[in-house]
Amino acid sequence: MRETILCRSMAPEELLGPTDEWERDLPGQLEAYVRKYYEMLLDREALVRAVAGEGRILPPTVRETLLKKMAPVRAALIERLEAAKKAGYVNADVDLGCAVDILRDTVHTGMLRHTMYGTGEYSVDTYLHTVVAIFLQGIRKG
Repeated sequence: MRETILCRSMAPEELLGPTDEWERDLPGQLEAYVRKYYEMLLDREALVRAVAGEGRILPPTVRETLLKKMAPVRAALIERLEAAKKAGYVNADVDLGCAVDILRDTVHTGMLRHTMYGTGEYSVDTYLHTVVAIFLQGIRKG
């Protein structure tokens, strides 16, 4: 499984794009990131489900590998939100690490629920757009 995880990761630049775009168009960049992240999870659904279901019993080396593979994207997203904060778009008292974890986990959980139960009365597009809207409302300055 460790080799599968190592081969199936995505570079931060592929998911996030350039930092300066986040300073100019935070809503658009967040929307693009959330959609790419959802698609990446969907493409790796079996692995995502296996890790989610068995993560707590995985060997420590595999868990460490998972954390190391997720760390660059998390750090890059925090960096981009920090740039948006400096540009005046993000409230100064928002803990960006916590905010990034909440965003990631919401997209992750949504993909798992949609593939298991369907989307119900709204589309994946509506779900992702709403996630971004609510997230932005929570971090936005003033």
